[in-house]
Order: sequence, then C-alpha cells, then structure tokens
Amino acid sequence: MSSKWFKKSDNHILTSTITASNSDSNFPVSNLKLDPTVKEWKYTIAQPSVETIVFDLGSAKAVDYLLLASNVLESAGFDRIVLEANTSDSWGSPAFTSGNVDTTVDGKLYYALSSTQTYRYWRLSVSKQAGGTYVGFSNIFLGQSTELTNHGLDVNFSVREDTNTKEYKGLYGQRWFDIRNTVQSFSGRYTNLTVPERDTLKALFDESDIYNPVWLVVDPVQRNVTEVEELMFYGYFSDKPSFTHPAFGRWAVRVSVRDIV
Repeated sequence: MSSKWFKKSDNHILTSTITASNSDSNFPVSNLKLDPTVKEWKYTIAQPSVETIVFDLGSAKAVDYLLLASNVLESAGFDRIVLEANTSDSWGSPAFTSGNVDTTVDGKLYYALSSTQTYRYWRLSVSKQAGGTYVGFSNIFLGQSTELTNHGLDVNFSVREDTNTKEYKGLYGQRWFDIRNTVQSFSGRYTNLTVPERDTLKALFDESDIYNPVWLVVDPVQRNVTEVEELMFYGYFSDKPSFTHPAFGRWAVRVSVRDIV
C-alpha cells in the first residue's frame, strides 16, 4: 500500500497571485491561502455561468496533482471542473487542459495529472447549469507530492468521527451548546520502512510540526480522478511520529493526522 504526502511548502497556490472572475465581498479569493476550511472563496450566481480562478505562479513550476479539501464542494453542486495551464494568461487555446476533472464533486477531490506539467499560469473553470446558487472553494493544493511507495511498506489506518459538543451555563441558569464540526482523524503505522523512508517522514514532520497543514492520500489506486472521502486528509499532525526499530535496517513509524475545520 502506498501513500502520498503533500506539504505546505510544495503548494504553489500559497505563493501565487490569484485572480477570480467574480467574488463575494465577504468571501474574497485571498481566502484560498488560509489554512481553515471554513475560509473560502465564494460567488453567488443568478444564472448558469462559468466562473474561473487564475493562478500566476510567478514562473513555470512543475505540477503533478490538484487536491480540493472538503467544505463548500457538496452544497455548491458543481456541474463541471476543468484544470488548464499555459505559458501566458491567455485561455483561447491553453497548452494543457484536463478535460472534466469531475461532474459530481461531493467533498474531497484528488486529481493526478497523467504526466508532470510545468507552466506559470494555471486556471480552474467551474461550471454551473442552474442559477440561484453559489460556487466556491476553500483549500486547494497545486504541486507535487512526497511519496512512500509499495515496496515492503504496509499502512494500517482507522477513521473515526470526532464530534465535540460543549455545554455552557450562564450566570442566571441559562444553558446553551456549542456544537463543533465533525473531525475526521487518521492513525496509521508504517512498517518495514527503509532508513531513507524513515528520514522522509521525519523531515516532513520537522518542517510541518503540529502547526502547518499537510495533505495525505492513502493508497491512491490510479493516476486519474479518484474520490477518496475516507482516505484523503487535510490536517495537522496530532503529535510527533513515533519510531521503533524492529529489524536491522528497517523501521516502523506511527503517525496521526486530524482534519482542519
């Protein structure tokens, strides 16, 4: 079983200049650079339309993957999403186009390009067939991954829903509840890692710590569109990975990640 890690420093979105065809004043496109998934770019449309977001990376940079975190995707109900790239901010005949990335986006989305593409300008086009609703994104990753491949590597994982509800009592007997968002968590144990693989995970944590978000996709089955609701995570390391040395030249590493809300 393989896994791919995507770290914040490899996300070209965060250092790009972003331009949207339209934006709600309360949900600007600059929100795409923020960590929380509740901060999104959004635009309400009155009729069928195609909205676009252009990312100027400043120079040509290599891209293998597009990832979308779960937030407004389900309620927005897109009809079509297309990823394009070009050497200039001109989209009559772009050098690269993905075709339709997905027609029924209902949460997280993982899209692997068929081959590495290196361009300065990238564009997401989002189509809506019906008016009166909105289009929007929260967190987007555009870049390359850190991969641990399947050569004696095993991953055991569990998914749980952590819904926290806290009760408050006022001075005069009032009671109210703060219902927090449901959080998906990952806990897994890599076994039989080589020393370089162990060092890859260690360096990933040393850079991200528990304060910078990471993306994790467990066992992506093919290099095309794959919806991975339960096997894709955008979050923080819950704690420092633990290392054990069960055999000569091999290591076991336990990691945990919790979703960001």
